[in-house]
Amino acid sequence: MSTLKRTEAERLLAEVPYRDRLRTVRMAMPSGMRPVSLRSLEEVGWFLEPSLRTLPGIRLENLADWIEKNFADLETADKLRRLTRESPSPAAACKAAWSVITARVEEARGVVDG
Repeated sequence: MSTLKRTEAERLLAEVPYRDRLRTVRMAMPSGMRPVSLRSLEEVGWFLEPSLRTLPGIRLENLADWIEKNFADLETADKLRRLTRESPSPAAACKAAWSVITARVEEARGVVDG
C-alpha cells in the first residue's frame, strides 16, 4: 500500500458520525446474532479479530464500500474486495481482512504519532 499522508492517517483514525455507522451482527452460540454498530476502522479491527466463540456476521463487500465512502481509502477497500474473491472461505476472508484493517490502523497511528 502507498504511504499515508498525515491528513489521510487522521481521517482513517477518526470516527464517522453515528448516522454513518456500519451496522452488522456478531454470531454466538447459543444466543444467536447480536447487533453491532461500528464507527471507526479501529472498531472494525476489534470486530474482525478471530475468536473461537463468535463469528463476525459481515459481508466484506459492504465493509469495503463503507471504508471507501467514509474514509476515502480506496486501497484498503480494493484489497478487501480482492480478499473476498480469492479467499477459500468466508472465515478465511474475515481473518485476512482483520490483518489488513489492523495493519492499516497501525500504519495510520505511526504517521500521526510519528
